Amino acid sequence: GESITNMNDLMREVIALAEVDARINDIGVHFQPCRNMPEVVVDSVQIQQVALNLIRNAMESMNDVQSRQQGVLVKTSYEHELVNVEIIDSGHGVSEKERENLFVPFFTTKSGGMGIGLSICQSIIHSHGGEIGYRNNNDGLGSTFYFNLPSARLQ
Repeated sequence: GESITNMNDLMREVIALAEVDARINDIGVHFQPCRNMPEVVVDSVQIQQVALNLIRNAMESMNDVQSRQQGVLVKTSYEHELVNVEIIDSGHGVSEKERENLFVPFFTTKSGGMGIGLSICQSIIHSHGGEIGYRNNNDGLGSTFYFNLPSARLQ
């Protein structure tokens, strides 16, 4: 069920959960929390599933690139009454072809993956009144997946 919680605390727990994958893949996960974050009213387990899924995808996109020592960056921020989470990787970025299908159920760029990931993430975020999306990074290295949720002040 939904409860009032702090996104920084949620992300710290998720990063702890991702540590196992991080060690196996030899890719670090770094956290850059925003100070003075307002609370959010969310189903914590669902939001953690979304974040963990995005972190795992980020790691997978970096599995065969040289730039992996930069690791995955999880960053929280806050503006316009929205709490934002960004998951930044330095993998391959998202190709034109993948872009059209990214949030389509069962589409996957992974070999052998079920691909339920992003479409389920999207429905979870939408059901919380938020948005989810991605952009390729400016420097041509990797992509940023992000989601935002209304702060508890809006509810």
